[in-house]
Amino acid sequence: QERQHQHKQSKNAGPAGVADHNDADGQGAAKGVISMLQEFVQCSRQFQAPQHRAILQWSYDNRIADFTTLEFRSTVAFLLDGVPHHVAGAWHPSKKSAQRDAAERALAFFVGKWGEQLLLQLEQEAGPKPPSETESASEAHILEEFCSGYHACGGKAPQWSATWEGGECSAVVELSLLGVPHKFAGAAKPSEEAAADDTARRVLWYLQCPGYENAFSPDPRAPAAVGKEIPA
Repeated sequence: QERQHQHKQSKNAGPAGVADHNDADGQGAAKGVISMLQEFVQCSRQFQAPQHRAILQWSYDNRIADFTTLEFRSTVAFLLDGVPHHVAGAWHPSKKSAQRDAAERALAFFVGKWGEQLLLQLEQEAGPKPPSETESASEAHILEEFCSGYHACGGKAPQWSATWEGGECSAVVELSLLGVPHKFAGAAKPSEEAAADDTARRVLWYLQCPGYENAFSPDPRAPAAVGKEIPA
């Protein structure tokens, strides 16, 4: 099953704009961190991506700051273990520095923060705990209970939103993982409750909640896997 996942790291952490003091050094640094991210994604692939498709796909937003300064924010999309991810960086005065920022944040999160979380779980033998009630509770309720006791969620409750199109509902849940906002979307369903449960099941699988480890598997024929571009 295809499931899309987004997270944004838009806090101005780190020495923003350092690359602009020396354009050549900035381009070299950007190329280095982007290459590192590409290698990390390639090592994590579960199946072969289409030929001639970029491993990392970039898009940009722009805005006018202080009425005169043009700024850019970069978003990088990639397939990680068969799941489409989109990572947004902070605002920067050039596309190169914005691109480097998004790549740095992606590596810091997936390699740094998640690596520390996994080590912590191994050391303390404190992996995700199974929900206490699963027979009559909805998947959305199970997700809320799971997040309340899962260390990576920081005790924050999921936030839900829904959209309707063509008589079907799609549910999006936003939650904090290791201090970073994430958005997860599920498949369109005939009712809001069914849409929320579908999205919740996907998140429970993504977080490897006990009992949901095999709820889904990446679909090698999904548009995100076989298309020229990863869907937003």
